[in-house]
Amino acid sequence: MVTARRKEKEKEKRRSDIIGAAEVLFFEKGFDGVSMDDVAEKAELAKGTLYLYFKNKDSLFFAVVLRGATILGDMSREYASKGMTGADKLYSLGVAYYNFYKQYPEYYKLFTYSQSPCFQGGEGDSQEIMKLGQESVELMCECIRMGQADGSVRKDLDPLKTAWFLIFSSSGVIDHSAEHRQTMEAMGISHEEFVLYALNIMGIGISNDKRRK
Repeated sequence: MVTARRKEKEKEKRRSDIIGAAEVLFFEKGFDGVSMDDVAEKAELAKGTLYLYFKNKDSLFFAVVLRGATILGDMSREYASKGMTGADKLYSLGVAYYNFYKQYPEYYKLFTYSQSPCFQGGEGDSQEIMKLGQESVELMCECIRMGQADGSVRKDLDPLKTAWFLIFSSSGVIDHSAEHRQTMEAMGISHEEFVLYALNIMGIGISNDKRRK
């Protein structure tokens, strides 16, 4: 029994080490710039051993993305817990997403790329990422319903549709082209200032309190 547990721990550690090696490469070169040979060399493993843990590059990529998605999920729950009203919690979720973008830019890039049409479905870690995404949407819906109950969010809004509207709007506001950002900053508006302003405008749109700041 002790031997079996030790072997399982060793297997888990090796899997984690492989993901760590792949993470460094994906951060540096992106998905298309990395091969399984590269990962095997980085992890100091035979390529055959690597395939015992991950059947292809996609599965390894999603294992790395899952690390970022887990961090984002933890941040979202932490930030939402600090809000007093449903509207406050929704705003905090937007701030959490922006702070994830700032603090973990490499994970953010991989997470965004994982939404590309080139990845059709998936299993394992890909399904876990989808599950975390669904949980994030459900958390937003809970905040909206809470806000409708406490009077801070408009009662005429559909929680699920509103959640998706906020997700797409926040992503577009936070992640725009370098050219647009340079133009905006040349006109005296910093990226952070714009993001927080936009989050506030979205909050006003769904809030009963039009004085929200």
